[in-house]
Amino acid sequence: MKLHLLFSSIALLCVNCLCATASDKGKCCFTGGLDWGYSLTSNVYRHHNFDSPLGGRVDIKDSHLNPDSNGYLSANAGVKFLDKYSFVLNGGYYGLQSDRRVMVASAKALFYFKGYQYDSALMFLEAGRGFSSCMPGKGIFVGRLGGGYQIELSTWMRLQLTASLQFTSDHPASFYDGVSKTTIAPPELRRSDCYYAAVNIGIGLNF
Repeated sequence: MKLHLLFSSIALLCVNCLCATASDKGKCCFTGGLDWGYSLTSNVYRHHNFDSPLGGRVDIKDSHLNPDSNGYLSANAGVKFLDKYSFVLNGGYYGLQSDRRVMVASAKALFYFKGYQYDSALMFLEAGRGFSSCMPGKGIFVGRLGGGYQIELSTWMRLQLTASLQFTSDHPASFYDGVSKTTIAPPELRRSDCYYAAVNIGIGLNF
């Protein structure tokens, strides 16, 4: 239902865009782009609660710095409106750790301090869901908060330099217990949470 309302709202914005042109200041217009960059996963927190094969309930909480270099690549499409705002749907391939990769579908809202047609500082908020065969579980959430600067390359192309903080959560369907040397899965696995914090530096082309 929520997705239905989201896409309905975007459809209404797109209909309004048909009556405007990209060169008219402050008017609604279509936008698209590509983003790629470097991601440094800096902190990992895990919480597992399970019935051990050796007997008893085990509760493990672990938080540690675990620097891991990754990358991301994504494409987006959406609308710009009211001179300083844009809203896009984003799809891409994100790395979390060396053994964890996710496909992400997200929504991203951007604000341009001087306007989306000009050289301008910007800020953005992004949130979405991740999908991965190597990370089966109850669902993956990905969120980003960041900013950057946009440089006008031509009347139809702009370069965006960005930096952001990223938060990711997932709930693995299984957990390997090093003590019992056993892979724990439901119903013995009662809680399985993993959280990742990362710093991203990126570059993008916006049309």
